[in-house]
Formats: sequence, C-alpha cells, structure tokens
Amino acid sequence: FKPSVVTNYEADWDHDLTALSAKASVRVFYQTVTNLSGAPALQLDIAPTLTTAAATEFINVGSAKMGGAEFEVSGTFGKGWRWNANYLYSDTKDRATPGVVLASREADFSRASPQHTGNLGLGWTGGPWTVDGYAHFVSSYTGYALGAGPSAVGAYGSLAGRVAYKINDRLSVGRTEQHCPMQVLHRPPAAHELRGQPI
Repeated sequence: FKPSVVTNYEADWDHDLTALSAKASVRVFYQTVTNLSGAPALQLDIAPTLTTAAATEFINVGSAKMGGAEFEVSGTFGKGWRWNANYLYSDTKDRATPGVVLASREADFSRASPQHTGNLGLGWTGGPWTVDGYAHFVSSYTGYALGAGPSAVGAYGSLAGRVAYKINDRLSVGRTEQHCPMQVLHRPPAAHELRGQPI
C-alpha cells in the first residue's frame, strides 16, 4: 500500500467592478492523484487460513484527475443590501488498476463528484437586524451509504434563510431555516456504472 500523491495547479483572477459596487473572480484548477486509495470492499481481500481470520483492507486502486473552474461575483446596493453568486464546474476522470472495481471501493470519484454546483445569496442589514437568504444547487451524482454500496442521487436544490438580532457587540440571537427537497434514489447501479473509466 503506497501513500496517495496529489498534485494541484491553480490560477486565480480577481477584478473590481467599481461602477456596480461589485467584484468578480475566476479560478481555474487541475489536479492529479496517483496511488489512489480505496476503502475496504464488501468482498474479502485476504482469505482465511487455519490460523487466521478473513480480512479486507485498504488498497491502491488506480489514479484520478480533475479539472474545472469556479466563477464568483458579489456586491452591494441600496442601503444595507448585499448579494453574491457563484458557480463551480468540475470534471473528474478515474483510471482503475486492472482487476479493481472502483465503485466497490468507494473510489469512483468520476461519478461520486457532481459536475455542477451553484449558490445564490441575498442579504440586508439595518440597525441591529440582519436577514439573509440562500439558494443552493447540486447536479446528480452517485452517493455511498455505509454497507449499502453506491446509490444514485438526483439533482436537487435547497433554500435557506437566517434572521439575526444583535443585542450588543458580544451577543446576538438568530434563527436559521433550511428547506432541502433532496431526492435520493436507492438502487443498484447499472453495469456500466461499475466499470472504471479510462483517463
């Protein structure tokens, strides 16, 4: 078993949009992972003998690479108002070691990583009061439940809000609510979803 080696490349660009009382940023990234480690599988890795019990173990399962970009804008307007939005795109590719099924090792990151995520935020502060609202979106991906194997998670969005009152510089009270109509479809993956994807 060898330690995983992660190499990351990243470039950032920031720009002030003075006329709009806003700022924008762009981040581009690329990452490679060698000696990718996988969790113990449901099947046995080490057969039992007359003197030892059967066992499963962490092993190196292959390699992976991921590239993507993130875009973010934020600003203020009016009296006490603020806003922000961001979008992240990422694309992950895995290459399995011959004989390894990545999904059974919870290492199928090409399917376990959503390609698209986004956030929107709007807030207001006036006197001791602060109010914020948020919207969040995640595209479909494959999730893993302990002992249950992979399951499909459909694209979903969530809404959240927060209201706070500042009593003094050291104390404030607030309430946060979140609505997340997340729909998880538990089903065995199709055969093509279990195969390692070549880089």
